[in-house]
Amino acid sequence: MKRILASLLSFALCLALLLFIRSEPDEPILHVALKSSGEQDAAYVCETVYASGKSRRCNAFTPDTCVFYTADYADFDTSALRSHRVNTLVATTLYDSVGNVVEPDETMIAMMHAAEQIDHAIFDFQIIVVNGQRYFAFVKLNVNWWDPCTLYEYEGGELRELAQWDNMRLLSVGLI
Repeated sequence: MKRILASLLSFALCLALLLFIRSEPDEPILHVALKSSGEQDAAYVCETVYASGKSRRCNAFTPDTCVFYTADYADFDTSALRSHRVNTLVATTLYDSVGNVVEPDETMIAMMHAAEQIDHAIFDFQIIVVNGQRYFAFVKLNVNWWDPCTLYEYEGGELRELAQWDNMRLLSVGLI
């Protein structure tokens, strides 16, 4: 009798957990177009990024106006890896999409300072300004066996992680 009761209780807990997980809405935030960094002739993929941090494939979308800026590799010093801080911002050199040096605005500099809190060495740091109003960062980290690429939204002085992929390039963003 105890075994039957224990089995029923276990089943009821699993069912309750499943219903709790499924009941939370997973709100779509934006669409992204990505391309594998390792393959030059790879096709791009479109994905929808959700509030839960997940992303799922989607159909083609109309991208919003995006301006991409890339930080110089030397902007972040990672020599103090044994301290609490992995990345130290030492410069704020940004390049536009054709390679011209641009002067970062206050928000871009604040984003770069917020990136100092990322817990792995930054390999590549891109700032994406969407429709001239919303700021995102696409960060590739220097990790041993894979190349995690994380999309962040900058809001309220902090970078909020949205989604993560392996070894991808961000091509465009479409707000929902």
